[in-house]
Amino acid sequence: VSDSPVATHTFFGPGHLVATVTATAEDGRTDTEAVGITVVHPLAATPPRFASTIAQSNGLAYAVMRDFDLVAVVDLASKTVIEHLDTCGHPTTLSVADDVLAIACTDDALDLFDVSASPTIEHIRTVETPRASAPFGVVVAEGAAWLTFQGTGQVAAIDIESGLPEIQPVGTDLRGIAWDGTDIWVTQHRSPDDGGVVSRLTDGGVDTFTLAMAPGPDSDTDARGVPTYLQQIAIGPDGKAAFIVGLNANIERGLFRDGQTPTHETT
Repeated sequence: VSDSPVATHTFFGPGHLVATVTATAEDGRTDTEAVGITVVHPLAATPPRFASTIAQSNGLAYAVMRDFDLVAVVDLASKTVIEHLDTCGHPTTLSVADDVLAIACTDDALDLFDVSASPTIEHIRTVETPRASAPFGVVVAEGAAWLTFQGTGQVAAIDIESGLPEIQPVGTDLRGIAWDGTDIWVTQHRSPDDGGVVSRLTDGGVDTFTLAMAPGPDSDTDARGVPTYLQQIAIGPDGKAAFIVGLNANIERGLFRDGQTPTHETT
């Protein structure tokens, strides 16, 4: 309660909320107004980045066309395709930041383009990666294009200026990759039976985290299971959470497992 014409309130957590103000006149009459508000954490000082099949920068969008070995360049103002970039074989994901467009190709290569003068786009170089490395995810960060090698379970940092790689082992079957402003995060596509696997690369090494089994219960909208087929990973704009695309493999259900018949909702 206050007699000030300006009211303030501090929220201590994020959420979708309703703010209500009641004004009371000297004669006791009241008037109430309510407005919906969304409370969020402050944005991260450095926006997080992640691999994707589509990204935008400086009024242009870039979209992977895997079957054609191309990346489409779309002018966002006119909503028209203005160019197709020839890429290395079978592009999977791309990342655009710091005036660089990086494209990962499963045919063991990385393509780098200079987009500083966009819509004019210049090819910088194609970097051949080790045989059968099968690059999948790519993110541009700290002067390098960071790649996940699905075939060899490694992460490579390809220097933008020199094209020279630094490669380190991380796990197996790697796919998604993201940068939170400090560290690199990667996902393991197919999971062991005890949980999904996400790794964080820091200056001190590699930390591994397990995504716990989903407890269920089984229904027409949800199911128990191990998080697996983990694809992309994205860091939220406040840097406080990671979002991962995948599914639950319900390895706990079945006549042999728990006596319940599998259904199309619960397999």
